[in-house]
Amino acid sequence: MREDYAQLKEALKDEVALGGEPFLFFGYEDVRRILQAEDDMADEVEIAELLCKQLGLKALKVSRRFARDNWLPWTLPCVPGGGYSNGRAKEGVQKLMKANDRLESFRKWLDWLGANAGAPPLR
Repeated sequence: MREDYAQLKEALKDEVALGGEPFLFFGYEDVRRILQAEDDMADEVEIAELLCKQLGLKALKVSRRFARDNWLPWTLPCVPGGGYSNGRAKEGVQKLMKANDRLESFRKWLDWLGANAGAPPLR
């Protein structure tokens, strides 16, 4: 299936921009788990965006493809001031987590921000 996808992507590269790699599933339970995880993250993003407004944080939008590829929320809380910095983003996520420590998917941002010096692809 990966070879077929690679051939299709190459054949359509000038006509259609295909997204990330396809997922392979074996049974409905795997599909159900992925869809439930996406729904749970969407709920957390909605809550986080509301909290960002209340906390005076910027809710930066991240490329959905990047977020999905890295299993990260597509919103990144950031302390306002100047341009983007991992430090301000990390501080923003920490403030968000302090306000609501049940936003589990946002903990992954702390790991990503600690391991990567550059900015994620913001929109």
